[in-house]
Amino acid sequence: MLDAEPAALSHQSAIRIASRKPNDGPVDEVIHIAVPAGRHVSARPGVVVHHRRTYDTDVHAHFTPPRVRFDDAVVDVAAQADDEIALVSILATAIGNRQTTADRLINVVGRRRRLRRRSLIVAMLEDVRDGTCSTLEHEYYVKVEKPHGLPSPERQAPTYTQRPGFRDLLYQRLGVAVELDGRLFHDSARARDRDLDRDLDAAVEQDLQTIRLGWGQSSVRACATAVKMGRLFVKNGWDGTPTPCSRPDCAVRRG
Repeated sequence: MLDAEPAALSHQSAIRIASRKPNDGPVDEVIHIAVPAGRHVSARPGVVVHHRRTYDTDVHAHFTPPRVRFDDAVVDVAAQADDEIALVSILATAIGNRQTTADRLINVVGRRRRLRRRSLIVAMLEDVRDGTCSTLEHEYYVKVEKPHGLPSPERQAPTYTQRPGFRDLLYQRLGVAVELDGRLFHDSARARDRDLDRDLDAAVEQDLQTIRLGWGQSSVRACATAVKMGRLFVKNGWDGTPTPCSRPDCAVRRG
């Protein structure tokens, strides 16, 4: 990196060095570096160069080696994620390790004039900050339920069990409750334990089968999820049939 100065570790490389522990061994990986916009840096094997318009404000120049600020690096990597699952994983790791907060990352996004997947990143971060999963509920509705003609549930239905609360989606007539786990990570083992107790209560007290869906099922593999949910609903008494969405490769169309 010395021959590219001024330069700083960027993207995955900046995150990795900020997260390293004293006993971590060497890591064989592509090195990402940032240089001021407009500079020419010769290409070299194993190095990815990012030209950064806001280099002076985004870099810890006094660190050894210099590196892009952690929050900025996380947003950079999240914006380049291949899909929603990878995006969620990046944000989950950064926030779950307590190296940053949702509000700090939202502030970084707000400073960017152009950013890929801005709306989705902000929505996910706001869900984490507010302790809700509304973004995932929206994804399920627009990618699984509506385009595939699945039955409409009661949303945020009271549990009516010994543990007060709400079920994300309730198909009472079909005996199915769907919980959309939009949290990037569970708060604790205790929170996971509460979820399992609610599922057990639903089965014992209300004869409800609880299905838990995350980002993979609700967004990335929505068509396949529609096929499976349709089969479950039919098995439980639904007299409808899932319909193919507009995607030419929709799993419902393939049967």
